[in-house]
Order: sequence, then C-alpha cells, then structure tokens
Amino acid sequence: MKFGELKVGALFTFEGQTYLKTSPMIGRNETTGEQKFLRRSMAVTLSEISKETKPVVNKRGLTRSEVNSAFEEFYAHCEQCLDQLASVAEEQTLRHTREQLAQARQRFLAKIG
Repeated sequence: MKFGELKVGALFTFEGQTYLKTSPMIGRNETTGEQKFLRRSMAVTLSEISKETKPVVNKRGLTRSEVNSAFEEFYAHCEQCLDQLASVAEEQTLRHTREQLAQARQRFLAKIG
C-alpha cells in the first residue's frame, strides 16, 4: 500500500520500523519519536494494530505523554497564578479555587486515560 492511502493516525511499517502517520506527509517513529517526511508514493505496510482499531490522534499527532506534560506545565502555571493572588484574595476563596482546580485536573486526566 502507498503512504498516501493511509489515514492520519494509522500505524504502519516502513523500512522495518513502526511509524504513526501524523500528517499527510509525515510519519513519527514510534520508538525514537523522530519525524520522517514520506512521499505519498512510498510503499508501506499497514500495522496489524491499525487494522484492528482506529487510533484517535489530535491534529499535531501528540503522544499521550506530550499531552500530559503540556497539561502539567499549564496546571503548575495556574497554581503559580493563585499563589500570586494570595496577598489580595481571601484565604477561603483561594482554598475553594484550588480545590476546584484540583478536581478539574483529575477529571481531565481521567478523560485522557
């Protein structure tokens, strides 16, 4: 099969390595994370995993660990912002806001598995 026939999100084998198609012309090596430009005409083999399931991939092809890392960075920034408000906000309000933020964090992490 040709690389151009694969849908974004499909796992495939190219030159003995497993890749994830992250865009119409880019595949990301599942072992090294290296991105490789592939012509649409390149011969590839659809992975057995892709034949069984249709993986959900965001538009940029981020891995779960990249999403987690980005979210944790965002969450830490939110906490820093709350720390800065400590001098002007009521303690009870800050405590309640921190609890709400922590609960939202848990719901987010549960949703992405």
